[in-house]
Amino acid sequence: MAVLLIPLDGTFKNRQNSIPVVVQRTEEQSDTTDLMQRWENGPSYIFLESPDEQEQLASYLKDREVEGVKSVHFYFPNDLDAGKATNHMVIELAGFSAGVAAFTSRCEPSQ
Repeated sequence: MAVLLIPLDGTFKNRQNSIPVVVQRTEEQSDTTDLMQRWENGPSYIFLESPDEQEQLASYLKDREVEGVKSVHFYFPNDLDAGKATNHMVIELAGFSAGVAAFTSRCEPSQ
């Protein structure tokens, strides 16, 4: 299982194998609750494969949802020659925890 971020066509250009990703609760400024991870580069998308880092991301998103945060901001770099230096994606959190719980219950073996 992996987590994917798929930017709009033509907006993501990075030839590095590993991409730094910052997840912020607000667009305007960073703070101590920001999550910083290294994601892997795929063709036209980035992905998070490590189960531990996926769990860290899920916990971060659940915590922000509980705090009443409506959305979070993902930032990740393009190559220096790509024109636009950084990609910015906004992810809505409404129903995230319920969705994770439903997915998890369906993935667990039946007893």
